[in-house]
Amino acid sequence: MDASRELGRPPVVRESTDGAEASVRRAAPTPVSAAVPAGRAVRPADAAGEPVATSASVGAAVDPPTEAPMATGPLRTGRHTHREVRVGRGSRRRFALRDLPVHGKLFAALAVPTAAFLALALLSAATWLSSAASYGRGVTAAKLGRQVVATVHELQIERDLAVGFISAGRGADPATSLTTRLDGEQRVVDTTVGALRGSLRSSRDDLGGSGGRLVDGLQSRLDGLAALRRSVRAGGLPTDAIFNQYSGTIAALVALDARIGQGRDDVDLQYSVAVLNSLTALKETESQIRGQLFATAFAHRFAFGDSDRFSGLLAQEQAAQDAFRATARVSDRARFDQVVNGQAVLTVKRIAQRAVQRQRLSDLDIDPEQWFAASTTYIELLRTVESTLLDNVTGSAEDLRSQAWERTGLIGAFILVITIGAVIWTLAIARTMTVPLRRLRTGALEAAQVRLPALIEELRSSDSEHVETVIRPISIDSRDEIGEVARTVDHLQREAVRLATEQAGLRRNVNTLFLSLSRRSQSLIERQIALIDRLEAAEENPAQFGEPVPPGPSGDTDAA
Repeated sequence: MDASRELGRPPVVRESTDGAEASVRRAAPTPVSAAVPAGRAVRPADAAGEPVATSASVGAAVDPPTEAPMATGPLRTGRHTHREVRVGRGSRRRFALRDLPVHGKLFAALAVPTAAFLALALLSAATWLSSAASYGRGVTAAKLGRQVVATVHELQIERDLAVGFISAGRGADPATSLTTRLDGEQRVVDTTVGALRGSLRSSRDDLGGSGGRLVDGLQSRLDGLAALRRSVRAGGLPTDAIFNQYSGTIAALVALDARIGQGRDDVDLQYSVAVLNSLTALKETESQIRGQLFATAFAHRFAFGDSDRFSGLLAQEQAAQDAFRATARVSDRARFDQVVNGQAVLTVKRIAQRAVQRQRLSDLDIDPEQWFAASTTYIELLRTVESTLLDNVTGSAEDLRSQAWERTGLIGAFILVITIGAVIWTLAIARTMTVPLRRLRTGALEAAQVRLPALIEELRSSDSEHVETVIRPISIDSRDEIGEVARTVDHLQREAVRLATEQAGLRRNVNTLFLSLSRRSQSLIERQIALIDRLEAAEENPAQFGEPVPPGPSGDTDAA
């Protein structure tokens, strides 16, 4: 019948994952099987020329549809043409970024900013670590500067005693001999120089290239102390040359001390270093005045040119004091005036003024021991202020180092907390995407490969009214795109179940229709067969049935 020919499945389009390919799977029309009893011919029964099933077709069910082979030709849907692309075993598509799983794409998307943040954090941490290490080197430099200043102080005493020792006749007169004092001071100088050499060896790399050259020059001058001392004892060099040799070594120490204090970023530390350098210059000038006048006091008069040199030293002293007061703050100037004060200071000024006044006379009338004692006391007062400034420099450097390490620790902890928080937050955000996607994938695959095929098979094999058609939705209730896709999949499941149920009902109705038609056709055929049997039984002339008449005995067919 026409209805049986028109019954069939609609085309099913299977799209590939990238949306660019499609293959068409068409279902073959549902055939109607009608069994015909053996020995019975099927005769035309209707005007349309369709064969009518015999009575044996009663109760025959409609065969389930069979799927035709997959079509490989182009399918036109709207304005686009989709073709099925079959990939052979030997062909392999090039890997693309879109082929990564979702968690891989999330990791790739978050790895770049995370790596950039970590790189910046590490650079910042490295900067702060370098700053903290620099402040640590500042503390080391401050301690080295303290050793340098101590060496300068002791070497100044040795120089002044040495020129006094030479002017006093190198110990020829026991009453004025300075041998014992000079030997004791040289031992003190050797101790301080030994400690300084060790510190210079360990701190040479922290002083840079120019500082290294200063250290090399200082080491050569310190190595020459032994020969200079032999000249002091045995003679061979004039007093001025001895004085200048000692002064050159002290100047190298002062230059190294000034180099140590350079390159500091902190304002307070820079100020303390500047004030300390100005005070060191003032103290060196005072020491030169002490040594010059100490040697002159033993000779009772100035040698040729010594008075001018002494006047120049006094002018340098005044300039050094002015420079110190210009550099120092009010509090430091007040501390200086408070410490560098007293009878010794007045005695030094009085004796120096007396020497200037009597420089043209044959006898200065200055007691060398009184002058040396008073000037040494004055220099010790300057040394007290210098020690206070050194303490300030060292304390500032240590405070800066502590603050730098504290900042470094805080920044490191902050970076660590931010990194851990970012990782946890990233994992939490990724979990809100990957877990629903994994649940969506599992639910969609289970629905497509297990639940829907089982339900359709059950609808085919039994009555749809007794089949449970309630679907199990994918439990994703988020409001994002993943939740929308999950609800869309649920809707597709419901539509698929609805269509499957309708198709099952349609098949049941068609089967009922064919069954009814078969029963009616069977009754009609049986009546026609019974009628034909009666007619055949009642007819005596076989010719009516188109059968040949057998000849009579006489051979005449009309004799009968």
